[in-house]
Amino acid sequence: MSSDPNLVAAEFLADLRDPFGRLPARKLLYYALNTATGALSPLSYDPITGAGARFFDLNNDGTPDFFTLSLIDGGYGDKDGLANGVIVDPSVAGFVDLANLQFTSAGSGTVTVSDPSNAAPAAVNLRATLNSRPNSSNQIGYVVLNAAEVASADALLSDLNWLRGRAQTLFSTLESKDVTLPPAGSAFARDLQLINGQSLRFFEVVDASLQQLSSLSDSRFRLLSSAAFANGQVAFSSTSGVRFSLALLPGDLGLNALISTAQGRAPVLDLSAFTAAQSLSGSVVLGREADFNSSAGFYRSLDANGTVIAADGITRLRPGDSAYAAEALRSSNLIAQLGNLAVADNQTTSRSFSGVSGGSFLAPFAHVNGNTFFAYGAASTDGFSHFRALGNNLFGLEDMVGGGDRDFDDLVIGFNFDAVA
Repeated sequence: MSSDPNLVAAEFLADLRDPFGRLPARKLLYYALNTATGALSPLSYDPITGAGARFFDLNNDGTPDFFTLSLIDGGYGDKDGLANGVIVDPSVAGFVDLANLQFTSAGSGTVTVSDPSNAAPAAVNLRATLNSRPNSSNQIGYVVLNAAEVASADALLSDLNWLRGRAQTLFSTLESKDVTLPPAGSAFARDLQLINGQSLRFFEVVDASLQQLSSLSDSRFRLLSSAAFANGQVAFSSTSGVRFSLALLPGDLGLNALISTAQGRAPVLDLSAFTAAQSLSGSVVLGREADFNSSAGFYRSLDANGTVIAADGITRLRPGDSAYAAEALRSSNLIAQLGNLAVADNQTTSRSFSGVSGGSFLAPFAHVNGNTFFAYGAASTDGFSHFRALGNNLFGLEDMVGGGDRDFDDLVIGFNFDAVA
């Protein structure tokens, strides 16, 4: 669900800023309310469950102007505790000052983000920036840990199934050489939201992804085990040549962060917080380093897993279903404003777009040499996932059947969304 934050927080929105702008120590929080007892329980967005309340500043004026609340039937935020199709969710917003918010080490590469003097479960916003790329195409991933999990983190992270269930992608790096990045497309960044007191642990998979591994003893997998703390930031590096840093964001996340919400799990644009009556505008940039001509586009899906509705308006199809490609790419399901995305080899280009309606996820596809490639391996005839999320709303295409050299730089597509109407 999405709404105007004035509906849930009108009484204190003005207190979030002073004449000079957003107060960096003042953080938003959200609580579920037990109407029988008056007890409060945290309901700020939890990246572990993927549910909860978040505030966004879509017009970058220093005050939140957009509110989303995702709840789990029978789970996080549902007061009746029953998966019965009915969510009971009386709740209330608030704010707290976290004047001593900082990064600290919990050992073995685990970084905790907290205010040691205040344990309020407030939202904390971070930005990760990739500072150096390796000679390989790597997945840099992370897991979020609650305070009770930190002591057993090493054991948890030794379980491949647990790691796959919890992990999200921070970056998919491109090789440091022979890459043609689009204008303004070289900034590999990811915006994250945690709850005060949660921790992060990072890992790297060299020239592969976590889903391609059959064991964590694979030499391509490594946990990043040390961090450098300085000037209010924390930095990580690996022997592959990857370097990235984390910094606290003083304000609220913006429009592009909202749209990139699901990209830790799939290379999709998440417009589900908006209605079909709302439209988005912005610009798309392209860069290509490939011999093959490719043309990319986007189609609507119901979720980050690529589920689409057939033309009958009833049947749901998932990647791997026999009619998936035809239904996903029927003309009425394509995003006309984001079609025919192409550029010449070793060239870059950009263009503006407007009128892209909300209410769904947008998933990428590409036509290359008579083949149609999807972000979902089950939908591609070769079983390979041909797109990766490189950073906030930044995607890379691998244009060869079976994955080829798996460098994902054959077509790089970046988006900057600037307005919602």
